Amino acid sequence: MTQPRREATGGEPTPIRRRAPWTRLSVGHLLMLVAGILAALANLAILRANDDSTQVVAASRDVAAGSILTNPDLKLVSIVSQPDVLRGLHANPVDLVGMVATHAISAGDLLTSNSVAATRPSGKRTMSLPIEKSHAVGGSLQPGDVVDVIAVSGETVEYVAVGVPVVAVATASTGGLNVSDDYHVIVEVDATTALRLTDALAGDGMEVIRATGAPAPTLLSQSR
Repeated sequence: MTQPRREATGGEPTPIRRRAPWTRLSVGHLLMLVAGILAALANLAILRANDDSTQVVAASRDVAAGSILTNPDLKLVSIVSQPDVLRGLHANPVDLVGMVATHAISAGDLLTSNSVAATRPSGKRTMSLPIEKSHAVGGSLQPGDVVDVIAVSGETVEYVAVGVPVVAVATASTGGLNVSDDYHVIVEVDATTALRLTDALAGDGMEVIRATGAPAPTLLSQSR
């Protein structure tokens, strides 16, 4: 036990003053303490980010334009994103089953509101019209457009389909440079219209016209 220090003159003992523990911290100790606090804050931020993740629907495999989506085509993935981005995504795969892909979708792509379109009433069919862009409004057609189809056969030009909804459009890639002017307009038709369009495809020429918002034509055919 430490004895109190006495003055040489024999007077009262002088108490020994001890330094407070915190005054013994070196700069190194302080740096270690600060580093520990920062690491704890970083871990907390990571945990909070993980808690803020949201599950959205993505393609589990490649899907061709115009395909009807099925359960094996879809999967859930977790992402962290801003609310305005999440509003354009889908959260439930079940809601997308039976819908139509409006464009080619690669495996892993997130399904947005522009990726799919609702299927049409039962009894309807979808078919592809392979045509040059120059004969299909310059390739500017979009899902949701309504088109009329004119066919050329011999000396006759006639409307073979009127008010047909466009489900999807897809570019057809050909050649070594992957360049082509052909693309496919995927439309929804009834059985009779499908036969007329198939016959038109084998004819002398065809024109796809955007008719969105336009009245039905009154002149349906004429001689050339």
